[in-house]
Amino acid sequence: MPERATTPGPAYTAWLRYLQSLADDGDCAVAASLTYKSLPVAARTAWLDALDEDAARLEAPAFALYAPLLAVEHDAELCARIREAIGELPRSDRPPEALAGADEASGTRVAVLVRPAYLEFIDIVACRYTLGSGISRAVHEPMRRQGELPTVWDGVALRTAPFDDVIEELAHAILADARLGRAPNEALVPFADLFGWGAPP
Repeated sequence: MPERATTPGPAYTAWLRYLQSLADDGDCAVAASLTYKSLPVAARTAWLDALDEDAARLEAPAFALYAPLLAVEHDAELCARIREAIGELPRSDRPPEALAGADEASGTRVAVLVRPAYLEFIDIVACRYTLGSGISRAVHEPMRRQGELPTVWDGVALRTAPFDDVIEELAHAILADARLGRAPNEALVPFADLFGWGAPP
């Protein structure tokens, strides 16, 4: 990130153009994601500091600036900071998809819901469940790159599955949780509208 000055120099102007391109250039967004991932925590923090200062100078929406970073960030504090900066996640017009598999040894099932977000990025939630006992594990991964769609999750091989069928099964598992006095798993909240809970946050 270039040094700021009262009169922006060529390096800083180029930095702003680069940030602006994240709004509509998928290759640029992926490159930003990979560059950010390669940096140590201190440098990633400095990147976020620069975005906080420069976002107001740009026409690009916040999610375009921060989402490529969230796709690769694993530090809990930085993840929370990025999510706060993004605010409400965008929703694509493309329909969601589903992957599914079964663990015959344990008698449980695995499902992954995939919702396109923007450019090359997707929003996913993966669940292990049984129809009668509810959801035993669920993980939400916002802003994952499309090319990293999982083929195996939690040791279970996945295949493309009819979306409505997977939603119906998960709805039964959610009802099982409710019967057992458990609240809906927090990882499913971003997909709440698919289960009739209302609009996603």
